[in-house]
Amino acid sequence: MPEWLRKQKETLTQTSGAADFLRQFARLAANYGDSRIATPEQRGLLLREWQEAFGTHAPEHLHEAVSKAMKTSKFWPTLAEVNEPLTALRKEAIAAVDSATGRNRYSAAREGFCREGRTEAEEIAYRTAQVMRWKAQYGFGKSAD
Repeated sequence: MPEWLRKQKETLTQTSGAADFLRQFARLAANYGDSRIATPEQRGLLLREWQEAFGTHAPEHLHEAVSKAMKTSKFWPTLAEVNEPLTALRKEAIAAVDSATGRNRYSAAREGFCREGRTEAEEIAYRTAQVMRWKAQYGFGKSAD
């Protein structure tokens, strides 16, 4: 197994804990000031919210997501502003692992446009005729007088 694939798989199995969140709080406080975490009560509340929102994500991904949020936010980022890049990072990692291992977890089986062996032109004509038949059957466009 290639080293990058092993590392991706390992990263996806990691979860973030209180120490990881406190490291991110320190980065955010250095950038935006510590008014959001000035009291123990505020730190505790924010820590619980972050654990609930991001506890299942890898610390490495959390660090990258906070970095991205810091580059785009003028103020201490909200949970949503961190969650967007965090979720994208996780999906990218899963897609890379799935691609390398031949699994496609997120690609749903797509049903084609054409059905019952019809060509695209035949399918369009079939559906058009079907809609016209339904309109006639249900009196579409006829006045109610």
